[in-house]
Amino acid sequence: MSGIVGLKTLMLRYGRPLHIALPSTTPIKQTLVVVDVAALLRHLEASSSTHATVLHLYRRAVAYMRTLAACGLHPVAIFPGALPPGSERARVGVEQRNARMEWGAELLRDTNREMVVAQALRDAGVECAWSTAGSRELCAAWCRANPATLLTLLTDDAEMLAYGVERLSFVGDAVVGDGCATFPVWAAAAVWSDIKNAALNIIGGDRVAVCPLERAQVVCLLSADNSDESAARPIIALGKVVPTRAALLALAESGG
Repeated sequence: MSGIVGLKTLMLRYGRPLHIALPSTTPIKQTLVVVDVAALLRHLEASSSTHATVLHLYRRAVAYMRTLAACGLHPVAIFPGALPPGSERARVGVEQRNARMEWGAELLRDTNREMVVAQALRDAGVECAWSTAGSRELCAAWCRANPATLLTLLTDDAEMLAYGVERLSFVGDAVVGDGCATFPVWAAAAVWSDIKNAALNIIGGDRVAVCPLERAQVVCLLSADNSDESAARPIIALGKVVPTRAALLALAESGG
């Protein structure tokens, strides 16, 4: 994955997530959980037997979402790859041609797994939305549009913090089952603060030159502190990277 090299490593090494366990004796105001379905699908498959059937995947997805609902949460599932309006007929033709090719069978199996999860979430009563591209932008839009009710974004993509998402949880670290749910929630402001403090402590007097592009990238990342993700998008979208050490140095030199 292109983008911010080493961000998740820095988060795990220096960050301090807030652990939320539900159900709780104290009512919570933030009940919205935005679910990156592609990340959830990878998690469910990775934690299943290699011989698990699509029926097993269906049952696990239903149980996962029903547990969230039983904990008083409102999950919203974001799917990638919806078809732009008017392109459906052309896509059907493409899929038919692919199905006649040797590698088409694998493509259809991949599609079927996502379809199974989509049906499972609908049967569980989950609100679903499809993005016409990747799910990053739509996940971020849901989070930014509902700051007062957002509990967390369930994903495996640490870079969502650079898209203006204020709180996220890694789906592989969340424990959901048996009527309970526990989330390590990473808050964007705390993550940037922890990394900047770590940079000041790590480099001491050992400073090296940081090129203008690296400094600009760090500034773009820090714009998420002010929920101004517009400056961060161009560089991230171009697949540029911030080397971890250079990022630390630029953060420390910025004095912020």
